[in-house]
Amino acid sequence: MPFQVTAQGSLFPTEDPSVFYWLEQQEWIIGNLSRHATVVYDTSAMTDKRVTRNIYLGFETGVVTFDEGGTLELLSHFAAPHQASPTVSMINESGVIANGSGPFANVSGHFTSHGFYGPGVPALDPGGLLGVLATFQGNICGVDIGR
Repeated sequence: MPFQVTAQGSLFPTEDPSVFYWLEQQEWIIGNLSRHATVVYDTSAMTDKRVTRNIYLGFETGVVTFDEGGTLELLSHFAAPHQASPTVSMINESGVIANGSGPFANVSGHFTSHGFYGPGVPALDPGGLLGVLATFQGNICGVDIGR
């Protein structure tokens, strides 16, 4: 089933100064249904490397928790290809959907995501260090969320 998502989030510090996390609010459209979710990307589990002065490549996992119940994970490979300005960078991701619970217990699928992040992007929360705005689209299978 096709799906699409709009996301807005912020990067927040933790008590460990070397660890941060992205917190996003997402609006999912799955088929004809709309679902709100909160997503956490723990940067301590992120693998990334700078391949040139302005390009980062890496892997990350987002844990999606739906307000109506159930979770899933977004397992993605990302490329941050260049800075669009001194305060805004692009990000492109592709990945798979897995490890669901509740109505998403048998979930599978794939997605792509495109967006912008940085201090010049509106943060979800004024306490956030950086903001992110992104869209996701793809196909999702094995969901049991009604019609």
